[in-house]
Amino acid sequence: MREGAVLLALSAAAAAAAGVPDFKVARGLGAHGYNAVRISVVNTGNDSDISSLFSYNQPFQHRWLTSTDNGTRWLHSTLVNVTPGAVTPVAVGGASTVGVRLPLEGAGVSGVLMGDPCTEPGFVGCIHFNSSDPNATMALRLPRLLNALADVDFRAILGDNLYDTDGGITERFFGRLTPAARAVFQPTVPGNHDFWRDGLPVAKSTKDQFGNGFLQYYGQDVMAGKANLAVPYDLSANPDDHGALPTFSNFFFYNKIGNVGFIGFSGAHSEAESASAFEEACSYFEQGPQPAVIYLMGHWNTEGLGCSPGMHSSAVFSRVAKLQGCNHGTLRYTMGHDHCNRPADATVRAAPPVGFLLGGAGVRGNFMGCNTFGFAYVSTTSTRELVVGFELASPYGTGGGMDKYDEIVACFEAHGAAGCLHYGTVWRNTSIPSHH
Repeated sequence: MREGAVLLALSAAAAAAAGVPDFKVARGLGAHGYNAVRISVVNTGNDSDISSLFSYNQPFQHRWLTSTDNGTRWLHSTLVNVTPGAVTPVAVGGASTVGVRLPLEGAGVSGVLMGDPCTEPGFVGCIHFNSSDPNATMALRLPRLLNALADVDFRAILGDNLYDTDGGITERFFGRLTPAARAVFQPTVPGNHDFWRDGLPVAKSTKDQFGNGFLQYYGQDVMAGKANLAVPYDLSANPDDHGALPTFSNFFFYNKIGNVGFIGFSGAHSEAESASAFEEACSYFEQGPQPAVIYLMGHWNTEGLGCSPGMHSSAVFSRVAKLQGCNHGTLRYTMGHDHCNRPADATVRAAPPVGFLLGGAGVRGNFMGCNTFGFAYVSTTSTRELVVGFELASPYGTGGGMDKYDEIVACFEAHGAAGCLHYGTVWRNTSIPSHH
């Protein structure tokens, strides 16, 4: 498991009892240097022992204003520098200290890719495998899975984050994660349901969060804060003004973890307003040391349902793969939206695949299509790139479906994902060119 302060050994219940803040750990934007990490805390007040630790201390704006206990939600956030290759203790309020572990630049890493996580039934249906067993609900299954995978270096989420309209589902979900699981870097992008409750702009209503709750709660270090480190987001757009979305820069990031690069973007924004940002990201990777793999993180696998023309993941990939710095054959694209987990159809024929569809992390699809619960595990060394797909359960199908959740997660808890690869399917296992 990840090493760090004593805090990281606490269970989720013990952490809550001890008053551990709801903290997030995000990689700093590449422009801020490899050592940069953004630390954020969401709570229900401007307590001096917390606010003194952060450069940004403001109540949530526009959406997700009130917590589940009816307090006013506050975001506290700051950029810190950590020591790569070591555990850096970072205070997050009170007596709580987070051990942040950033791998050395260029070192091999491991991580998780998943999309469209769903834990509570609401306006969409989550997969519930056994209604008579309260432990079989996604509200408990997904947190247990992520707690078991707390030894990885990153956990990337590809949009439609918990299908939440007011922040309550999100608050309860993160409250079930252990501090060790919360301390994993979590690059995250928005999906259509993170903007519009019903998933498409023509059905917009005042209940929609329009991405505002998402961008404040998940605490990414994005382009919007590049000019002024003390103000991480641009919240000038008022969603009550005809459903205006926050600017593209609030959702765009690029960074590295070890020898893996990341570019995250919003497909709800236009190709024109994103072009220069992609050029900047690829230029950062070109300056070196070049990553062995770059994951392009989007949500939509096709246009429509709020996706702007030319902004679904494969279309963006085709453009970005031509930019200097992203044109060395190291770019991969990832997406959710369709609730399946598999290599992207368009890239399977040209094996090894460069695209991965990962939208099956708990939301119900349709009875004739995908309803899987799974994810992809990624591992890199100095010489190899490995991507393994795990299917934990599929509640529908011949014979009533498949459910190996308990067996597989018990293996993760005992041995980590790297010790349980025999449960997965290898999607890609290729050598890494020596010049990377």
